[in-house]
Amino acid sequence: MNRLWYYFSEKSKEGPFSFHEMKDKIHEGIIDQSTVVYSDCLPHKQKLMDIEMFQVTDEDQPGPVVRSNFPEKKEELSKHKVRPVLRFIARSFDYFIFTIFVVCFMALFKIPIPLQSPLFFCLGIYFVWNFVEALLIASFGTTPGKFLINMKILSADRKHLSYVKALKRSFGVYILGFGLGVPFLSLATMLLSLFWLSIKKETFWDKGHKHVIVYHKIGMFRAIGILLFILVIVYFGFLGIQLIRAQSA
Repeated sequence: MNRLWYYFSEKSKEGPFSFHEMKDKIHEGIIDQSTVVYSDCLPHKQKLMDIEMFQVTDEDQPGPVVRSNFPEKKEELSKHKVRPVLRFIARSFDYFIFTIFVVCFMALFKIPIPLQSPLFFCLGIYFVWNFVEALLIASFGTTPGKFLINMKILSADRKHLSYVKALKRSFGVYILGFGLGVPFLSLATMLLSLFWLSIKKETFWDKGHKHVIVYHKIGMFRAIGILLFILVIVYFGFLGIQLIRAQSA
């Protein structure tokens, strides 16, 4: 039990850790039974599932990984603080901001905006956003909307997701949580996702992955910033409408 243990992530060797530290990592969801480990008491590298002392009990089963980087704030550590409404608001902000950006960009460079089929125009914008969102999460761990609610998406070892993993997650949200943006289907998937997150404390697209949803407290200054940001978005939204009208005149 006093041996030192190492585990192997996708890119590096982590450790050394004591037996109890390894058990904590299992419980927290940082490693699982498929993780490859090594110790000087083993003849070679092995998966945790093949080592008797690491057999998972009901007590060791990891719950949904919803954690904070600030352990001194207990309210941030609670797995019940999943904030489904704030997450929905964050995604709505992201879609809205990106739509305004695309509209202003097209108007600035005099690219025709397909006003005859606004639904397909919006569906195209939502589709393209997945690639932008994945790039932001892979680079910064957050997006403008998630930044507003002080939330990040990181890997289990608290690093940024790779672009491929971030892209898979973005499309998971786009399909399972947003219903491709198709009216009625989108509403149904959003309500189902909201219900599932509230009950299961984990979304469809995060289930089975080692994503860490990191929440920080939203303080007074951030709340004021959110309000100011909303006012700015409303202003640019109005500006975008004026540009569209000027172009169609």
